[in-house]
Amino acid sequence: MILYHYSAGVLTKEQALEALKIKKLYNQLVLSSEKALSYLKFIGTVPQEEL
Repeated sequence: MILYHYSAGVLTKEQALEALKIKKLYNQLVLSSEKALSYLKFIGTVPQEEL
């Protein structure tokens, strides 16, 4: 959405770059290959009330 707004002229270059910066780090992983995904095993879901 940020790039869309920048392309449309709604945001300046500086505003778009600031909006794209990571504000808060979370415990996240990126698995971007088939090999990496092959190591995963689905074991279930967490009910909404436990989140």
